[in-house]
Amino acid sequence: MSAAVNSTKMPSGPSPGAEGLQIYGLPYLQSALTRYRPEADILFCIALYSPLLAQTFAYSSPKFTRARGYTYLTVVVHVLSSLPLVIRYHARHAILRVWPSPDTTDLALFAASILTSFRIEARRAGNQRAAYRASFHAGFLMFLGVFAASWVRGRDPGLFRVTVTLFNWFAWFRWAVRMLPVVDPRFRRVKDFGVRMEVGLLLSLSLALSLAGYPYGVPLQLGLTSIFMLAERAIAKVLSSYPDNNLFKKVVLTSGYVDFEYLKEQARQSTTDSKAAVEENGTKVDM
Repeated sequence: MSAAVNSTKMPSGPSPGAEGLQIYGLPYLQSALTRYRPEADILFCIALYSPLLAQTFAYSSPKFTRARGYTYLTVVVHVLSSLPLVIRYHARHAILRVWPSPDTTDLALFAASILTSFRIEARRAGNQRAAYRASFHAGFLMFLGVFAASWVRGRDPGLFRVTVTLFNWFAWFRWAVRMLPVVDPRFRRVKDFGVRMEVGLLLSLSLALSLAGYPYGVPLQLGLTSIFMLAERAIAKVLSSYPDNNLFKKVVLTSGYVDFEYLKEQARQSTTDSKAAVEENGTKVDM
């Protein structure tokens, strides 16, 4: 009797009762997302990268690369290794329906992407703020670490997936730099552009590590960033006593792993002291 009464109170439609909740509710959605995970990943990447492609290809133009002091070949190799690595991974995932393991082609593409990234950032290091530079170096090292771990652990597909997903960091960084002035108008000021880049890099790297499922990602990021900042300041203090034509100093400066702000400050201080000494000597001669 009560069952009949309850049945009259159920809303009409194609999914009555508990069976309808199972078919059309959260479990069904989870099942569908699991089944079509490769396609969902592809759609997500298209949505994430598509608005940035025009800017990416503009950055890789010969005119832009020359203006920024890069070699055109370096930028082209970087773009043609990073994007194909991500595209190839998701295509294999969609075909195999399981997480792919890295192969020699992935190794070659990853090596080309990382080496060109290092070259590009080394070129820009002298004009970057300390936190930005240290954050990039931390992310760079974490990239190398997770791919190396994937390779030496029998080409682990789980760690390789973390590596490929972490490539989204570069897209998240550009989105963060775009959105920060919207969130806080102070970031629109030209003088705050360096701070905007620093905040954008820190936020985007933390987000990318979290979404990629990097083991202990954010604590490692913060720890490595702090270590790099301290180490680069210590290296700068050592190099400040070396002459500019010293080979070791040139090599370290070329690598970008040094606190350029400290060196510039020391150079300005030295120039100021020299001018003061000249003026003092001139005053004594006049007397």
